[in-house]
Amino acid sequence: MKVDLLGLKRQGKTLVATYAFTVTSPAGVEKAEWLYDYLGGHGWDPSLVDSRNLKLHNVVKAGGQLVASDYQGSEFSPGQTFYAYAVFGAPPEDVTTMDVIASHGLPAFIAVPIS
Repeated sequence: MKVDLLGLKRQGKTLVATYAFTVTSPAGVEKAEWLYDYLGGHGWDPSLVDSRNLKLHNVVKAGGQLVASDYQGSEFSPGQTFYAYAVFGAPPEDVTTMDVIASHGLPAFIAVPIS
């Protein structure tokens, strides 16, 4: 699977991260699956790291629900792209970059500028 980070945008007291997940597979494999399935049966667990202040930022919860795309919502097939978002608490204004972890076990995007 190819994971792209499309942006990290400050919106008041929050940061919104947007992602694109594109599944690549051998020819002839066309079954649509959830993001959960493509992640090996694991939930999507994005987070941000403020390396300046050594703080981990998890997805915001509202009413007990994560403010993020549902990893068991829309199904998508190999070759298609699933666009997702996650909302985090914003770091202090003087923090201009964050390390972005799209999900547990995936490599981080390092020093991503906040727009």
